[in-house]
Amino acid sequence: MNGNHQDAPRTTVPTLAPVNITTITAEEIDRWLCECGNTPHGDGFDFVDRHGNSVDPTPEQWPEPLYMCNNCGLVMDAATVDITAHTVAVIGRIAR
Repeated sequence: MNGNHQDAPRTTVPTLAPVNITTITAEEIDRWLCECGNTPHGDGFDFVDRHGNSVDPTPEQWPEPLYMCNNCGLVMDAATVDITAHTVAVIGRIAR
């Protein structure tokens, strides 16, 4: 490499930030109550990947069933819904 080489500009990709909360309320498989008070009928939840990008719920774009709260950015893994305990696991937060 020559001394005039400059790195290409880098873009910042959002990543999941750790959170202190481990679960939110899941009354049913599709009826959640986020810690911020959001519900599916409020601001709702969006299909996302691990970077917080909105995706179509297809196997190619959405290999993990992750949802992001459209109000506070918490990300939940729908594969962990426990109807007996009425919970779903929180795996992080996307900065909003």
